[in-house]
Amino acid sequence: MINYEAEQNVPFPIEEVIWDYQLIGDTGSGEQNVVLVAVKIENVTSLTDCVVAAGLEPEVVDVAPMALYNTVRYNYPDLEGCTMILDIGARSSNVIFIEGNRVFFRSIPVAGNAITQELAKEFEVSFKDAEELKLAHGFVAFGGVYEGPDSQVVDRVSRTIRSVMTRLHAEISRSISFYRG
Repeated sequence: MINYEAEQNVPFPIEEVIWDYQLIGDTGSGEQNVVLVAVKIENVTSLTDCVVAAGLEPEVVDVAPMALYNTVRYNYPDLEGCTMILDIGARSSNVIFIEGNRVFFRSIPVAGNAITQELAKEFEVSFKDAEELKLAHGFVAFGGVYEGPDSQVVDRVSRTIRSVMTRLHAEISRSISFYRG
């Protein structure tokens, strides 16, 4: 049945992808929840080639949300209630809810690189220079009114970062509302 579902739901020709699945608990009605993951072979090959070029031998390739889910389940096997995991990466942020045998994943395309891209645009500099600005002057005070930094550069960097983080916060809040619903 899973082979059939993979062929029906993967948006690429099945011979162009590597796919796998993981069972995620019983629904209680005799049905099984399944997470189906597929990635183009060329994407996996480019990643594993980099690992091999670094002198390492890749053993497992996993998608970030499933790796986080498995890590939490392994380290905290007796979780009670609802647990939310937030992983802010370079290209995307992953939100995962684990509650009993249920799991919900959402990947949000707002993360560290979005901050750097906004800084590059704001300061009209290269991505590399914007990354250096972020690391050197990145400071964000969340909440109500605050006194801005004395430096105009630090103030502009902070406002830019706060703008991106506000977008991320809105997406996380939307994910929480969706999950609760």
